[in-house]
Amino acid sequence: MKKLIVLSIVLITCVLAGLGLMLITQSNPPTNNSNSAIPGKVVITWLNNDNQSSAENVNGEFKIRGYMAASNSILFFYSLQSSKVTQLQFSATSHQVLNSGPGFTTPLKIKRVQTIGKLGSFDTGIVEIEPVNKIGQVIFLEAAPVGQASSVWQVSPLKQIGEMSKNEEINYHSVQARPSAINLKFGSGDNNNYTSLELSLPNNISAMYLKLDKNLTAIPITAAEHKRMNPALSLNKPAANTNSSQNGYEATIAPTRAL
Repeated sequence: MKKLIVLSIVLITCVLAGLGLMLITQSNPPTNNSNSAIPGKVVITWLNNDNQSSAENVNGEFKIRGYMAASNSILFFYSLQSSKVTQLQFSATSHQVLNSGPGFTTPLKIKRVQTIGKLGSFDTGIVEIEPVNKIGQVIFLEAAPVGQASSVWQVSPLKQIGEMSKNEEINYHSVQARPSAINLKFGSGDNNNYTSLELSLPNNISAMYLKLDKNLTAIPITAAEHKRMNPALSLNKPAANTNSSQNGYEATIAPTRAL
């Protein structure tokens, strides 16, 4: 009889322990410890040096209008206002400042240059570089007329402040522009993973629209297509005295140049 009572107590204890374990498991579901991207998560990797994003001299003004940074590429959207120069060549370097000593400089690969076209008095384009992952580095970009050895304009628009993600996070930034300068607005994408953007002059004088495909190639689109991809955006409509079509200006993409 005593053995039966003891056996019953042990059985009841095991059942209660099992129920307790089930409750603990349900209230604390397994967590995913992988480094996968979290939808909506903001990953801050780059610090924007907007006050170091332009350079001006007797040859004209070169300015970074914005950038798009992914794990294996950084795209700089630039404008050039010059009566002497229209075509540019680029070089890029990573400058690392150490606590002791002069630091060091690492050349960065220019993957390609895409010429967008003319917007008002500005020549516009995209420079794509291949970054390295070094927290504390400052990215320097130098521009010069094609065929000239020495640089004419130098800017340092970005500083890395966090680890570069190997996932799909992308950093976007538009440099704050003066009232008379070009504005760059990033839109969203579509089911084909295109990202659209708008380059426009103040007072809706003129605008051009682009989309970037999976390979980060800029493709000209109409204002209507940009609107379709970004239904929440209010588009800049060119003024009536411009030579735009009904759908606004389209960007003209020249053949890309791999340097």
